[in-house]
Amino acid sequence: MFQYANYTHYFPLDEIKSKDGGTNLLSEDFLRFNDYVILLMKRILEDKLDGYDYQLTEEEEQIIDTIKTENQSNPVLFEVIEEELQFIIETSATDHKGPYSQTICYAYDFLNKALEMKLKIDIEKNSRIVIVDSY
Repeated sequence: MFQYANYTHYFPLDEIKSKDGGTNLLSEDFLRFNDYVILLMKRILEDKLDGYDYQLTEEEEQIIDTIKTENQSNPVLFEVIEEELQFIIETSATDHKGPYSQTICYAYDFLNKALEMKLKIDIEKNSRIVIVDSY
């Protein structure tokens, strides 16, 4: 949810928020946010911030390359990703158990789930997505 808030700060979405903390938005918008997550998690893994060297499959790399190509005309997205990466690095250096450190620790899992969602969400069948936020 931290990354969702960061993304929507730079790229506002047409959301329908409920009193209970959930958000309803267009699947296309969610998939753009999901692409942001994929690219940010990939950067975290590339920099080996958790000390591990992950090897992605050829299919995963192709999906990521396609996302990069599709967003070539959106340099702001890549600037936001780099700024967020630096923020995560700086914040996690002093807060080893906070949410940004957890973003580093779980980057590989977040990437895998984001790739899975990208492959499963069909905007023709699922025009809207509901995000449930937990406190």
